[in-house]
Amino acid sequence: MKNGTTTSPFTLVVGVIEGNDISTFVPVDTISQVSTSFVQQSVAFNNYEGSGNRIAIVNKQPGSDYSYGQIDDILLTAPTCIHPNDLEAIDADTNSVTLSWNERGEATSWNIEYGPVGFTPGTGTIIQVSTNPY
Repeated sequence: MKNGTTTSPFTLVVGVIEGNDISTFVPVDTISQVSTSFVQQSVAFNNYEGSGNRIAIVNKQPGSDYSYGQIDDILLTAPTCIHPNDLEAIDADTNSVTLSWNERGEATSWNIEYGPVGFTPGTGTIIQVSTNPY
């Protein structure tokens, strides 16, 4: 994405609509672009749970300033693994915790990562489990 002006940024709201009905627009993410060079942007739809079936991009102009942008190389990919949601600690003590979650796909096993308070995801201990709750 590239901003075509240096005087003001442009903002795109990316969302989902049902059919061609813009009144059903549900925003998923907002992208603001200030740079005058192309910058790669990503929008994840993994938390969208509505019934919309089309992606919509809306130009949101800041105030009354005119701005424009360019979009190139749109790539849509489906995740190979949909993240579950509604993670909940249903029982915890000083040495253990029982976790439950909502499976949004058809997974029968999950990776749970844990570590000390404040650990960086990707650096913790990962265990694979096949029960929910675990």
